[in-house]
Amino acid sequence: MKFIDNYYPLITGFIIFFFVALSKTSLGPDEMTYLNIGTIFLNEGIYTNTKIHPLLSLISASINKLTHSALFTYQIIYGFTGMLLSISIYKLLKKLMLDTEHIKKIHLFVLITPGILLFSLYSIANIFYTALAYFSVYITYKAIEGRSYAFSAIAGFFIGLTYLSRIEGLVLIIILLIIIMLLNYKSKESLLSYLCLLITCFVICILPWQIYLANNDLVFSSIIYGGYDSGIWEDGFAKYALGDNKIGADEFSLIHHFLMPIGKNIVLYSEAIASMRTFPFFLWSFVIFGLYEIKFNKSLAILTAPGLATLSYILFFVEGRYVIAAIPLLSILAALGILNLLKRNDLSIKKYFLIALIGIFIMDIFFGILWLYAKH
Repeated sequence: MKFIDNYYPLITGFIIFFFVALSKTSLGPDEMTYLNIGTIFLNEGIYTNTKIHPLLSLISASINKLTHSALFTYQIIYGFTGMLLSISIYKLLKKLMLDTEHIKKIHLFVLITPGILLFSLYSIANIFYTALAYFSVYITYKAIEGRSYAFSAIAGFFIGLTYLSRIEGLVLIIILLIIIMLLNYKSKESLLSYLCLLITCFVICILPWQIYLANNDLVFSSIIYGGYDSGIWEDGFAKYALGDNKIGADEFSLIHHFLMPIGKNIVLYSEAIASMRTFPFFLWSFVIFGLYEIKFNKSLAILTAPGLATLSYILFFVEGRYVIAAIPLLSILAALGILNLLKRNDLSIKKYFLIALIGIFIMDIFFGILWLYAKH
């Protein structure tokens, strides 16, 4: 029992996610592309795509060399991704919660939220990034709160991995740097030395990718500059500000090329973040109450970074799977909100939280059936 308690988040995360992954019957968006690009690199030593960040490509191709099955490869990745996200959420909850007596209930609630467990099943690139992002912010929190050079170095490396997995990693480190600089302004002890080490390790981690991009006359992956053919930037301010089809200053209209696209994407973002398949709209009513169960300190602002990073899509094209990184944070607050309301009304936490878990689980079952019979 002691072994299970010590490794509970790892065991729980892998079992839940890998079991669900077995229901995966086909590859989701871009997964075969990731695999093909990585396979070419392993076989020929040539990376052939300036748009897709390399980490998932290389990992999927390496695993596929052993399994010889693309589907099983991504089932394994999904299982280990779930394990990493699970341990990250559990560690964050230990830092966040005023009372950790019910931490396992909250942790399980977060893991089985539809947008994390099921919607991500066919958006593995997004949940892969999300798991790395939450682990990175946990390590960053440890570095800043504990004034640790070792954790600062590790944090820089893992934030680098988030950037190597998706372009959002760049937004993530920018947000983290802003938060840390604000914390430094309020701190009696300077955080600049820890910040410099974090940035140095981040740069070292991403350097090979940046050299590759530089050799192709790019600073960032080409997703920054284009992608119209795939519809990624079909709408949004970035469509008019960057890329081959950008509009000159003399043609630029504040209303039509800035305010209207951003307004439309705010609506799309709000729909995506309150969808039944991501973060069910009725859970929003509990989020505010979750704040009463949080142990506040200034450094906890770091933990909001993955959720805030998803707001960058308001400048681009918003799709449901792009908001996945915000869901764990929202789910934590919703679960804590349910807990707070049960405490306020002197209701049985064991009984009624179990009902909440069963309700979410039933939703998962129905969504799972839809996944099995849907064409992906």
